Amino acid sequence: MDYDIDFRRFMVWLFRLVFIFIILYVSYQVLQAIFGGTWESENIIIAGVGIVMAGFFVIVGFLIKQAHSIGRMEVGLRTCFDKIRVIEEKDNEREG
Repeated sequence: MDYDIDFRRFMVWLFRLVFIFIILYVSYQVLQAIFGGTWESENIIIAGVGIVMAGFFVIVGFLIKQAHSIGRMEVGLRTCFDKIRVIEEKDNEREG
């Protein structure tokens, strides 16, 4: 078995698990309310909070992906600028 799980894969798996759990819980509560179960206003508020929390997980995942992409872009630009600087230094040595 492969036990080498990186942190990103683990966090994605964990967020998906929590998201699925929240969706199942909210679905259960809604079905219970529709089919005549006892449902107080506090439970509706708790279900709404669960949906908002699921949205936060989606936003956090998006922000993590954006930070990763920006980090890769920064490294690529830094490498590009270093190459340009080396070319300019060679040109200055030829002229001077």
